[in-house]
Amino acid sequence: MDLPHSDGCFVKAYPAETAEAFCDGHVSAFDFFGGVPNSILYDNTKFGGRQDRERRTTAALEDVRGATESLPV
Repeated sequence: MDLPHSDGCFVKAYPAETAEAFCDGHVSAFDFFGGVPNSILYDNTKFGGRQDRERRTTAALEDVRGATESLPV
C-alpha cells in the first residue's frame, strides 16, 4: 500500500490473493501507518469493490472496515 501524499509505503507478501490476505494486509498496513487513510484507490483487485452501474463494496472490504473502525483517520 502506498500513501501518495506522504510517500509512505507498506509491503506484505502472501502466497495468493484471497479475502483473508486482503483483510490482513489492510489491517497490518493501517497498524503500521498508525491510522486509516481518508481514501484508498484500488487498482485491479477483485476484493476492493465492484462496479456495474453503481459502486458497491464487497464483503471483504466491509470486514476491513469493521476491523479498523477504532483506528484514527
